[in-house]
Amino acid sequence: MSKFFFISKMLALFSFLLGTGIFLWNFFVPHSPAMIVGLYYIVVAGIINLLFVLVLIASLYWYRDQWRNVLSSVGILLLNIPVVVLYIWVFVILLDTMRVTFINEKPVTLTDIKITGCESKTIDHLAPGESTTEWITIKGDCSISIEYKQNGEGRKEVIQSYLTSGSGGKIVFRIGISNFMNL
Repeated sequence: MSKFFFISKMLALFSFLLGTGIFLWNFFVPHSPAMIVGLYYIVVAGIINLLFVLVLIASLYWYRDQWRNVLSSVGILLLNIPVVVLYIWVFVILLDTMRVTFINEKPVTLTDIKITGCESKTIDHLAPGESTTEWITIKGDCSISIEYKQNGEGRKEVIQSYLTSGSGGKIVFRIGISNFMNL
């Protein structure tokens, strides 16, 4: 029975590490197969972990003197539940968030930078080659644009022309490389 306790603890650790790896894969590489893999993983790992919990609880009938080991193993397996809930909560937030890394590709400092559309944000200035990342909440149907001043002259560029709830992601926007309009 001690091998079974060890295996259940290793299962809990393996479930945690693999689930965390899938979560990080989805966090750093949005729009990858990580979301589908993660959903299948939750179901399969949940069933396997649940079976181990049920077997451990049933083992109390035959191994009453091992109740501390049984409860310890069950507790360790159940610790993964709040972790899964946390990962799902963060994932749902990311579905409604566009993470945009702005890089100033212009040879001059850009000033009075305004991000408009889904959510309004401002960036004081970006020096040539400098970058910053903004997390923009997607509220319903919207778009994301950027307005800035280059040598005192107003410019505007469209970052994403259409977004909707659930279409979050991570992009790099090189200011000055895309099409822009004079204001």
